[in-house]
Amino acid sequence: MPGAFFENAEPTTTVNGGLVIKRMSRLRIDDVHYNLLQHKFDMVQLRKNIDPSIFEHAATVKVALDTKYPEGMHKYADKYRAYNQITLIYDTLSQLRNSDGPHSIYPLALPNGNASPMPVYQVQLSQDFCDRFTVPNYGTIKLEKACRILHYDEASRIVRFSPFRVQRLEDCKYLVRFEPSRFVYNARDYILSNIYRLQRAVSFLIFPQPFDDDRLPLDRYIEQRDIMIKNIRFSSNSFNQEQRNAIFAILMGRHIKINNKSGTLLPYIIHGPPGTGKTTVLVEAVRLLLEQKDYDTRILVCTPSNTAADLFATELLETAKIDPELVFRLYALMVPVEDLKDSLKPITYTKTPDGFSDIEMFAIYPAERLLKFKVVVCTMMASTYLMLGYFSSKFSHIIIDEAGQASELETLVPIVGVIGERNDCKIILAGDHKQLGPVENVDYFRRNKFNNSLIERLQTVECYKDDERIMTFLRKNYRSHEAIIKVPSRLCYKNELIAAEDALPRDKLANWEGLPTKGFPLLWHHIDSPEKCEKDGTSYMNFGELELVLVYVKRIINELNVKPVDIGIISPYTYQARRLRHSLMGDFADITVDTRFNTTVARAEELLVIVGNTKIMTKVSCWASMYEHCHQNNAVIGVPEELKKEILVNIEIMKSKNIEDDEEMEPQKANWSEPKKFTTNELKERH
Repeated sequence: MPGAFFENAEPTTTVNGGLVIKRMSRLRIDDVHYNLLQHKFDMVQLRKNIDPSIFEHAATVKVALDTKYPEGMHKYADKYRAYNQITLIYDTLSQLRNSDGPHSIYPLALPNGNASPMPVYQVQLSQDFCDRFTVPNYGTIKLEKACRILHYDEASRIVRFSPFRVQRLEDCKYLVRFEPSRFVYNARDYILSNIYRLQRAVSFLIFPQPFDDDRLPLDRYIEQRDIMIKNIRFSSNSFNQEQRNAIFAILMGRHIKINNKSGTLLPYIIHGPPGTGKTTVLVEAVRLLLEQKDYDTRILVCTPSNTAADLFATELLETAKIDPELVFRLYALMVPVEDLKDSLKPITYTKTPDGFSDIEMFAIYPAERLLKFKVVVCTMMASTYLMLGYFSSKFSHIIIDEAGQASELETLVPIVGVIGERNDCKIILAGDHKQLGPVENVDYFRRNKFNNSLIERLQTVECYKDDERIMTFLRKNYRSHEAIIKVPSRLCYKNELIAAEDALPRDKLANWEGLPTKGFPLLWHHIDSPEKCEKDGTSYMNFGELELVLVYVKRIINELNVKPVDIGIISPYTYQARRLRHSLMGDFADITVDTRFNTTVARAEELLVIVGNTKIMTKVSCWASMYEHCHQNNAVIGVPEELKKEILVNIEIMKSKNIEDDEEMEPQKANWSEPKKFTTNELKERH
């Protein structure tokens, strides 16, 4: 292995597959951040209840958290380190209530009947627990010792797991508790500590400075682009002008340099609503970059989720026809390998870990082998392995797809961790911050927009306003019927989102008998039924709405011959979403159920059915606009005449007052006004 990979004499370990990585420090729970959370950031109450020395430290932390625009990289890192610490405490406290059991734990035998060298166990969770809580895809189970989750089957409610160390569990009953992996919090903290060290190298991304306009004025850039773009060999003639401009900017980004005053390449932003071809543009750009056969080209593609990363990797193979030998789909080691798609197996690495004999897990090649890949695709958090594996400064391009769905801190993980000291790495952020971003459970952090994305904040910076050198807005929608995107275009995109003229027809379902107005593929169905609160008071469900949704699902499948995999159901409550998933087991298991909001409208293609209490929903201005759109097209069912009149009057009042929503309808949050259940020491012991 090249000596450059071991610049620092830090403790290391070897992960499954052979990659040598640095060990991260374990983030600890402390009194200061714990008390800030428990007192809901109320400094008056905090002063009354804690030791003065702790209060003094807490006051310093609170100042850091309250600073909207920190001056300098140190203060920026201080702010987000405190946020990360408190998020860990919140998530730990939340999980302490999520115990199920007591359960009998059953050891699994090998096919030949012998016991595995590394013990593997399984447990069947109760239906009540699965109704109330989400079982993480990967993380840990807390019994007497922390255990890795190997697989969870939602239909049978069976979890397979193994202790982290070679040990046998005693034959008795256990309470089962799930926890998110500490890896996430440790990685964020590691990144923020790197900001202190690399502040000069990464400050251009976090605090972009005005660029050197004298070096390449906008008019000259456009002139050069329009000449050079004619010589690019696109894989298809179907790319529109905005898409071609974006591909050109990525392709030539390290040659036609758009620098800031310090000479560092400014990040390039592709802002595009769903259906405008963001991922298609990125995949084509990757194909063209590889076609240049530049020895220095090495591309890291990161997304917020494994689903998005799988989609991107699939497009590279199937659409761009990139040689699988050049692509590596890197998975976090704890992701269950059973979820791996057959089409992605040629670009992944699985291996039986030492001590096991019948279980395959995801693995990561040694550094020398990884360097042979030209493209690595992974989630933002999985990129931590590259950072710890001494891959700093090894990538020429870092692409963040679906950047609007990730918090600023999450987005920094692949960028700060991998960019290193080089100032010629081209950063590309593609996404839509108008979509609902990551969920933030702590009210103080939500109000102060800690969950906002980096792509959103950068677009508020002066130099990113309407400048084609560093940003492209994709305005043509190829996915949805024009009637579906009309309202989101007006509310979110200044009426600039339009249906592409050369898009495939989207009116196949518009004449369904279930629609009040033929040719208008939207339907608003009013229902007034009571909500039921989850047992722990953190979320809600509505049986009446659930039953009506199931009726529509069955009608759409049976009457329109729509496949379950082509149907998506969106609910504002996680409890409702879990009940829907359970109700759709079996023949309808391929239906996607989510809790996203703006996706409700923007991702619908040929048919949109809205079910809910109209009186409540239209108190939110974006839903009021959608209701008005349906009402004007006679596409409303079940709304009493008196209620119709009342709602329309209220909508006019909203318009006259120019009321807009600061936040959209969200799932209910945990109530942190309840009495404190754990002391800090108890929390540390339990965790």
